[in-house]
Amino acid sequence: MVPYTEQLPPHIFVLVHGNNGHPSDFDIVANAIRARFPPGSVAILQSSVNERRKTRAGIKQCGENLALEILAWLRTFRVQGRHQLSILGHSFGGLIARYCLPFVKYTLDAVGIAQVSFATLCTPHLGSRKPGGTLQRVLSKWLVHAILSTHCLYGQTGRDLLVHRSDDDLATLEAMSVPDSPFVEALSAFAHRTAVGLVTGDHLVAHAASTISLSAVDASNCAPADEWAWFVEHEAFGSEHPVTAAFPSPPTPHSMAMHQAPKLHDGSISDAQRHIAFSKDMLTGLQTLPWRRLHLHVRAPLRHWFKLHNWPLAIRQAPEATPSSTAFVALFYNVVLTQLQEQLYGLTKRGSRAQVAKLHAKLGAHYINGGFIAEAIGQFENELAIRKELKEIVAQESCMNNLGTVHLQARDPEAAISWFEQALGLATQRANTPAQCLVQYNLALAHHALGSVEEAAQIASNIVGCPEPIDEALRISALQVLAMAASAMRNGSFLEYATLAFEKAETLGDPETIERCANALALHHFEQRQWPEAAVFFERCLDLAVRAKDAKKEAVAHYHLGVLFAAMSQRKVAEAHFLIGLEKAKEANAAELTALIQANVGLEYLYHEDIFVAKAEFNMALQKARFAGSHAVESFVLTGLGHVLMMESHVDDAAKLYAADLVLDPHDRPTQLRAQSNLAVAALVAGDLDRALDLFRTNSRTAAVLGNKREMSRAYFGMGAAAKEMKRRGLALAATDEPAQLFIRQRNLAIEAGDKRLEILALRELVTVHDMAMAFEKAQDECDELINAALDLPGETVHLMEAYRCMANILSSQLSLLTQRGSRFHDTIKVLMRKRDEAIAKYKQLSDAPLVGGFRRQEIEFTARAPYPK
Repeated sequence: MVPYTEQLPPHIFVLVHGNNGHPSDFDIVANAIRARFPPGSVAILQSSVNERRKTRAGIKQCGENLALEILAWLRTFRVQGRHQLSILGHSFGGLIARYCLPFVKYTLDAVGIAQVSFATLCTPHLGSRKPGGTLQRVLSKWLVHAILSTHCLYGQTGRDLLVHRSDDDLATLEAMSVPDSPFVEALSAFAHRTAVGLVTGDHLVAHAASTISLSAVDASNCAPADEWAWFVEHEAFGSEHPVTAAFPSPPTPHSMAMHQAPKLHDGSISDAQRHIAFSKDMLTGLQTLPWRRLHLHVRAPLRHWFKLHNWPLAIRQAPEATPSSTAFVALFYNVVLTQLQEQLYGLTKRGSRAQVAKLHAKLGAHYINGGFIAEAIGQFENELAIRKELKEIVAQESCMNNLGTVHLQARDPEAAISWFEQALGLATQRANTPAQCLVQYNLALAHHALGSVEEAAQIASNIVGCPEPIDEALRISALQVLAMAASAMRNGSFLEYATLAFEKAETLGDPETIERCANALALHHFEQRQWPEAAVFFERCLDLAVRAKDAKKEAVAHYHLGVLFAAMSQRKVAEAHFLIGLEKAKEANAAELTALIQANVGLEYLYHEDIFVAKAEFNMALQKARFAGSHAVESFVLTGLGHVLMMESHVDDAAKLYAADLVLDPHDRPTQLRAQSNLAVAALVAGDLDRALDLFRTNSRTAAVLGNKREMSRAYFGMGAAAKEMKRRGLALAATDEPAQLFIRQRNLAIEAGDKRLEILALRELVTVHDMAMAFEKAQDECDELINAALDLPGETVHLMEAYRCMANILSSQLSLLTQRGSRFHDTIKVLMRKRDEAIAKYKQLSDAPLVGGFRRQEIEFTARAPYPK
């Protein structure tokens, strides 16, 4: 490996696995850190030098190995500027990390790397000796000590954990706890030390050993339960720390005084529960340093208790345990932010107001990357108050722009518009055209998100037509907003604006802008079912991503190509793209994208009626979506799982998933539309016709607010289906709920939306309604239109066959009626018979031909789009 190949990022993390562990044990933490820090601002070393059996070499050897690994890793970077180091060790890895500190401290100090946070999870700081006592405890002591002393199982590590001395020398753990030793001195260099331990349920490490305390925490609420639940008691975290905000005012853990600790015959002491024996000097030596402590209370089904030691990292846990582990990792992310918090509190007392404002902005940016929107808003508002106090107009404008952006990210476009308008006022006051255009662009995005597409289009037009010189990339972005608005208004101008944006991007020569424009054009052609054109632009996106060596963008391109080829019924090609996309998404640590691609793999199995595999894929995707914290992808997966249950005839269970989807994100109206539609279908299938009718009616109103004629047409189709069944059952109907009127309304909306398939569905239902009412002439007229509409839709053989079948049935009904009326209708009967025979012949001709594409895919707009990397 060539040293000094790239600049060392400002944030450095070293993650050390436990006994018999593997670097991948820390994947959940590494992924969370990468996802929440800005790109290029973090470097993570998941230690691999002591993996698996190598941990048997003992604390000393493993610690030295880790020190050499850290120093060699740092040599691969150019170290310039300020850097912050955090170390996290799990179980035995915490002891390895403690031992390595004196060997790396000199180098860290020499190159200016600040040692910020040292944290351990379930680490046996006081060893693993058992105290004995009762017969049960004596047997437990004999068994544990015998296992740890078995060289082929634990090697030197077992002796170290039992605190075995060689001759008169102190045992390794004892030497590491002496107050004036190099180990404690190196540990004291860290600004924060955090010890995390499970109150009960950790059969490998006692609570006293993991938290370096004699805390007598109440364990009465830790008994096994049917469901997973957890909370935290904490010590030494400030009142404004995010951990305190997440778990406010917990009862302070009661600590037993040292003289109250049970004394053992060999001079050592034990914790109150007599789970561990240790020397008093080890405990007091480590307690000479201040520690923050997290006491974890975990309730879990009894069958999972033997796995709780690994619960904080979700190692080999049941799927139902993953969400709680993920939530704990999110809490740890707040712990690593403490340095910024402490810096802020210190500056508030000692620094200038400008320094405080700058740090508020920095902390707000970190909260955004961590996904903590409310906290980010609070920091930017604090910054704005100081900027106003200092009368810094430009900084105020920037802060207002940031606040608008965060509110827009939080799907609160009304608040975003308010902030952007204030920022625009300041930019106008300064007569700074480039600044005005930048804020106007954000304002256009907010109006578009609110549904005010005409307003968004007008603002974007002002940017495009700005006569003064502005950033050409901004002008191109405004053209893309115009294209989006044109698509929403269906005025036919999308392609004009999108193509112009693409051409300008190619002239500009910026690969990222070209990719964004090509992606927009590809999605447009995809939604118009123009497969070859969509493939050209998606392939262009893939080519640019490969050249840029951007794994996430490659994953997005492969995902889109997979969806495209799936829509073209080229299943093997689609699966190949999905598999490559999954690998690239994992490589880029893009958890949300990984979940989305996994869901589409499940969707493919669902379309091909492989229900068992589809359900498995959807379940995996659901866990990944929840880990990523993506409501959009989780909603998509819940829809797929609901469809699987519907196909299995588990209608009630499907309705529960659709209901969960409905409450997932109340601000996401398109998702609400889909969830309500699915709930209405489930109610219709279950025979709850009144509820189905109400849900479809609600959907029509929501679609009307969004201006979505296609969804309004679907809603009226559902209302008509429910009303038709109610009429068949003899149930009372309002005059406005007559099936024929509802299907006519559906057809008109389908024509306005330009959706031939929905128009065909309406015509089919109108034929059926008129046929049931024995209005054969009306039915025949509608059937003629049905045939014409089906002929206008190339490749839709099934619809055309259905049209001819309907025509043959109606003509047969007319012939039967006319035959009963006598011979005076002889000529009419001959004409109808000839027409019926023609319909039957055409139906037979189509039915004998092989069908192209054996299944019907869901509508394009229901395919979730991948978030384009910024």
